[in-house]
This record gives sequence, structure tokens and C-alpha cells, in this order.
Amino acid sequence: MNKKERALFIEKKLNELFPNPKAPLMHKNAFTFLIAVLLSAQTTDKRVNLVTKELFKVASNPEAMLALGEEGVYEFIKDSRVVKMSKTYVSENSIALPVRHWLGKQLAKVSNTPMPKVFSGKGSLKQLGAVASEFKVSKPLLVTDKDLVRIGLVQRVKDALDSSGIPYAVYDKVVPNPHHLLVEEGYKIYKSNGCDGIIAIGGGSPMDCAKVIGAKVLNPKPVEEYVGLFKVGGPLPSGRDKYPPLIAIPTTAGTGSETTVAAVISFKDKNIKLAVADQALVPRAAILDPEVTATLPKHITAATGMDAMTHAVESYLSQWQNDFTKMYSLRAIERIGKYLLQCYEHGDDLKAREEMLLASFEAGVAFTRANVGYVHAIAHTFGGKFHTPHGVANSMVLPLVLDFYLAKGGSHVVDRFCEMATAIGLASNYEYETRDENAKFQLARAFISKIREMNSKMKIPTSLQSLLKLTKKKFTSTWKKKYPYRQIS
Repeated sequence: MNKKERALFIEKKLNELFPNPKAPLMHKNAFTFLIAVLLSAQTTDKRVNLVTKELFKVASNPEAMLALGEEGVYEFIKDSRVVKMSKTYVSENSIALPVRHWLGKQLAKVSNTPMPKVFSGKGSLKQLGAVASEFKVSKPLLVTDKDLVRIGLVQRVKDALDSSGIPYAVYDKVVPNPHHLLVEEGYKIYKSNGCDGIIAIGGGSPMDCAKVIGAKVLNPKPVEEYVGLFKVGGPLPSGRDKYPPLIAIPTTAGTGSETTVAAVISFKDKNIKLAVADQALVPRAAILDPEVTATLPKHITAATGMDAMTHAVESYLSQWQNDFTKMYSLRAIERIGKYLLQCYEHGDDLKAREEMLLASFEAGVAFTRANVGYVHAIAHTFGGKFHTPHGVANSMVLPLVLDFYLAKGGSHVVDRFCEMATAIGLASNYEYETRDENAKFQLARAFISKIREMNSKMKIPTSLQSLLKLTKKKFTSTWKKKYPYRQIS
């Protein structure tokens, strides 16, 4: 009797002995049954039923459970013996981690995350008036920064709207790592001018600020209350239709904000950066015009390009990745490997600029569904504490985290690194698949070396001292004061 035959025999006998089995755990569907089983590992079925009765009234599907969040789940189970009366225990050993990973992966597979309508190619900015009309925007708020006004890019946007007879208001006070007070200020201008849509012009900072301004239009409340998952409009379709139409015009090829569900906002009083994630925030349209990025300085081209690379790599390594996100991640890695250095050395190459805009978009599609990882966690800490440009922090941290992943991961991690290596052109699929385990590991190492090589060629900082632009004396004294037991490396 083979394995399949044994399984069928066992199934037959169980059906004969227990023709109508009843699970002692209360549940509404397969999802709630899974949650109940996870909780039952810590206590009796009876006690699980006591708490899930109320929990499942508000969270009976993955989207609702994610929206409820870890803190919300804890509120339902804290007063029972489902956990050992310890919030730490819940966070580390019970529902939080296994459910978080499982829910995230399932949501990435099945969620109907919208994608913006893309207008790309040289001269696509001239279509702005028609795009605004298509989405019924009769008076947009332009959200941007002073530098883009100074170099004339915002004027090109104004000209495109003027030629179509569309009036507008302007908020141009966005700064890098935008803080919550800017959102409040932009929202007031939106309301006082009777705007009915938003056009974001710039890199990640104007995009993030514009998204959260839109959140206040949809659901007016303090900015800190949007932090987390689905705190703006909730899971689709809730809120999406009422969110003001947002048109994104990226002036850098890196953030992917023109297609993501996320916005990152700093809080000046707390010196931290926090993320807002809601499907309503995804722009309705993205205009990817390479002429807009042609005048970017080298250092911004480098930092934003490696930001896109980080998005692509982290989404590919994510536990939440799936066939859809893998396709976009690898496509972005391939484009960036081929065109980023060309953009860096020859900024007027519109073909390379367009390819980088598409790569940034593709990486954004991937990571908004598969999420990012430790690189971004560390980079956001830099940004909140030291106001470090996000792309620079990502670039510096990426190879270090990849070193850690490769050292601690198994053969499946090596395989993913090799797949990225083939995408970036270090080997063919045939060469990779026919290698032995040691050769695969060397190919994985070569991918990390390629990342370091790109950073080096584009003069991206590799140390905290250079990153923070502090003298060694000042930095060392600050570090020793806070961490007297650690060495400076």
C-alpha cells in the first residue's frame, strides 16, 4: 500500500467511525476555525469559545482581523486564560506572530488592492488636464515642495492645467520626511479653496503628505489616528470612492509611492516616523514622464534608484510574496540593474529614465502587496532620529541586512538570492539551476557584492559617520553617551 492508498484508507475509516464530526471550537468559516485552533494551543476549547464569541463578531475574515490589529485582538483575549495574563506572551508566542504572517500572506494573495491608471513616456505630463477631467477633478490642490517650484517643474504642471482651463490651489511647503503639522496645513488650504482632488508632484515626501491630506478629507481626525492598517477608510470597498481623486506625478524614480497603499509621516514632538497604510490611499492615476526626472542631480538619482532596488529585493524575500509580486519584483530588479548606473552617469538619457520610472512603479506594486522588511525598519529609525534621506539609509543598510539573511537562512533563501542574481544578469537560469549547493551560495554572495558595487560607483555612504555628516569626535561622544558599552565600528 503506497502513501496515497494509506491516506485514502485512513480517510475512509474516519468517515465510517465519525460520519458527522462536530468541532468543539466555535467558528463561522475556515478562517475563524484557524484562529480558534491557534488560541486553543494555550488553553481549553471552552475558554477559547468564551473569547472568540465576541472577537468573531467584529473580525471574522483576514481583512477585519488585520484592521483590528494586535492591540485590538489583545483587548478581546486579555481577561481570559487564553494567554497567561501576559501581553508579552501574546505578542511573542501566541496569536500575534503566526496570525500576522499568515494573514498578511493571505491578504497579499486575495486583496483587491487597486492599481493606478498609468500614463507613461516622453511628454505624458501634457495629458494632465485630460487625466484630471477623466477623474472628475475640477479644482485640484497641488502638493509639492519649494525646490520643485524653484527649478520650474511645478510650473510645467501649472501650464498643463492652464492649457485645459482647470483652476488649482498650491501647497508647496512640504519638506523631506514630512511631519504631521504639514498635513494639517495642507488640509486647511484644500478646504478653504474648495478643492475636489489632489495632484502630488515630487518624490516620496510630497506623495506621502498628499496621501494623508486626502485621508483627512475623507475622514477628518488627528493624523496619529491614521497610523496602522486600514485606519482611513477601512478595507475595500469602504472609503475608496469617497477619497479625493489623487494624481501622482513622480519626479524621482525610487519611492513607488504613485502605486502604494502607504504613506510615512514624521511626528516632530516624538521624533519618530510612522506608517499609514490603507487601500484608499492608492492614487487613481500615475504620470511617468521621463522628462520630469531628466534634471535630477546624481546623488538623488542614486539614492532614489537604490530605494527602488530595496523595495524590489525586500518584497521578493518577503514571507508574503506570491507569484504576482515575484513577477513585479524580478522585473524591477532587472530594470534597475540595467539602467540605474546609466541614469547616474548620463542623466539626459530619456530611455534609461523611463525604464527607471517603470522599475520604481513595478517595485511599488510588489512591496505594497508583499511588504518590506528589516532594511526599512532600520532606515525609518534613521529617518525619524537623524532626518536621513530615506533612499540613502536604505542603500547603506541593504547589503548589511542581506549578509545577515544569507548567513542565517537555509537553502530556500539561497535560491531566492540566486533568482535575484539571474534577474540582475549575474547568471542565466540554466547556469543557476545546474549549479551545486556551494556554487549557488557563491552566486547568492555575488548578488550582495553587486549591490555593494552599485553603491560604491554612485558614492553612497557606507558608515554612520558619513551618513550623519558629523565629525568623528562629535559622533563618538554622542554614541558613547547613549551606549557606553558598545564600540564604534
